[in-house]
Parts: sequence; structure tokens; C-alpha cells
Amino acid sequence: YKAPIGVAGTHGKTTTSGMISSIIAASGADYSAIIGGKVKQLESSYIIGKEDNYCVFESCEYKDSYHSFRPFVSVILNIAEDHMEYFKTLENLIGSFKKYLRNTKDGGTVVYNAECENSLTMIDDYSGQKVSYGIVRGEVTASDIFVRNGLYYFTVMYHGEKFCDVS
Repeated sequence: YKAPIGVAGTHGKTTTSGMISSIIAASGADYSAIIGGKVKQLESSYIIGKEDNYCVFESCEYKDSYHSFRPFVSVILNIAEDHMEYFKTLENLIGSFKKYLRNTKDGGTVVYNAECENSLTMIDDYSGQKVSYGIVRGEVTASDIFVRNGLYYFTVMYHGEKFCDVS
């Protein structure tokens, strides 16, 4: 794929992969997706596109299986103690994520959670292109968050300037 998008992190991979897939689908672009759960908009856990364009996939850290992937965009949601029977220590887990980042394709981007202390430790010596996000801390943040009829609404801010509204 020209633009593989790997979604990694201890929690939230399925939800985030589904959201990214829905955004790409709404744009009208051709894409593929491999997700660990059924996505309502897809009525499936996967979709195979007609072109080798985008591919959104869950990139699971368990037993370092994600070290086989080469995403163009590596999304890191969070890093918390999980699969400790394998990793043994938090330092080993963070080190595994650091190794995963080095698999990001040249010219690609790492998107990471600026509100997760372990993610900040992971990214501290990464020299490639990166973008941070969070509710209040990061290059991309959210403001004016509210819920109406069970749907979330917010404004996406990029470097403190309004980028777009989301519902």
C-alpha cells in the first residue's frame, strides 16, 4: 500500500481504526482496512479496496508482532502496562514501541498522544516527523466539546488555531 496507517497503543485501536476508516470512506477515497472488530459503517471488520492506496490496520504490540509492519503513518494512542507476562517491565514495553516507530516509512509521520507520559518517554529521542495530539496538550487539540443526542461535537485546533468542527 502507498499509505499504510498503523494504529498502535494499549487501548483504543479498534475504535480509532474504525474512525479513521470512516473518515477516509467519507472523503470518497479508495482504501482497505483490517480492524479487530466489526465497524458499523463497514458492516464488517475489513474492507479490500480496488487500489493499493490507503490501508488502515490495527498494529498490536503483543509479542512484538507489530515490528513486522512498515506504516507510513504510525498512530500511537497510549502506552500502559499490558501483556506484562511478555514484556515483564514498563521499560521493555516502551522500548518495544520505540522500535516500532523506527519502522515508520521514510517521509512518514508518527502521531502520538501528548497527554500520555509513557508516549512522551517513547517519542523523546525520535528524530522523524511527528505530530502530537491531546484534549488540551499537543499540536492538535479539541475545544468546545459537548454532547447532543448521544453525539460528540468539538472544534479541532491546530497550533491554537481553529482547523475544523467535528460531529
